[in-house]
Amino acid sequence: MRRQKNEVDKGRQNEFRGIPAYRTRPLNGTWATAPYLHNGSVPSLYDLLLPPTQRPKICYVGGWEFDPVHVGLETGSPFAGTFTFDIRLPWHANSGHEYGTDLSDPERIALIEFLKTL
Repeated sequence: MRRQKNEVDKGRQNEFRGIPAYRTRPLNGTWATAPYLHNGSVPSLYDLLLPPTQRPKICYVGGWEFDPVHVGLETGSPFAGTFTFDIRLPWHANSGHEYGTDLSDPERIALIEFLKTL
């Protein structure tokens, strides 16, 4: 094993050490990546910027209709082929990630407008 390491390093000291941290993805094109959070429990950027208690409890996922105002998926009513996402079920929570939840509505809209430009 040590010999293989020396072959790869070609006798040079390997000083690369990765930072032991979670690397987030870039924000480029974030407007096109709904639904949000790791489990897809938040349908729009607008909803993501609301306090968790004000986020939708139920949304219908599976469509391709884009909501340009809230920047996310149009999830207001069920239609053929949708999945009902109910955050009250185990493992479907949309809590946490509270950055920006204390913004006023005009500030929230301004941030969303900025995110649309990325």
